[in-house]
Amino acid sequence: RSTDTPTVSGASPTVIVRVDADVLEREHGTGQIVGIPDPIPSSAIKQLLCDSSTIPVYLKPDGGIAAIGTEKRTFNRTQRAGMIARDGPTCALPNCNIPATACEAHHIEEYHTGGPTHVDNGILLCWFHHHMVDTNIFTITTTTGKPVITAPDWLTHRPYFH
Repeated sequence: RSTDTPTVSGASPTVIVRVDADVLEREHGTGQIVGIPDPIPSSAIKQLLCDSSTIPVYLKPDGGIAAIGTEKRTFNRTQRAGMIARDGPTCALPNCNIPATACEAHHIEEYHTGGPTHVDNGILLCWFHHHMVDTNIFTITTTTGKPVITAPDWLTHRPYFH
């Protein structure tokens, strides 16, 4: 962040996303970025939540606040370095050559369902593969302390390009 970034009352600008508490769990529906009249799909909200400084505000059906997220949910520089040391210098998906330093940090157990922002629950993925994980094309498990990525059968039986 530049030292020239404007602040409001000492805080940097913040994007506030409004979403019903059950929309992300159902994986369909919409939310809203406060100040923008058009709704955004839950898939876009999930992607915003993965590696940004957006603050989710979860609303109950009656309009009350169910929970408010914090900016502390993003992986810090030290945690990202740990993931690179554990998983290697590129996107964690095998045969992807995107440098890990250009990848997005993904919560294996999603943050909005209680997944901690801890190196054991993180993995670095390029934007393309991150989207494939978020849309449940690839799955990630951590039974041995190191993330294991599983591709669907329809994809493993033929080459693909991205």
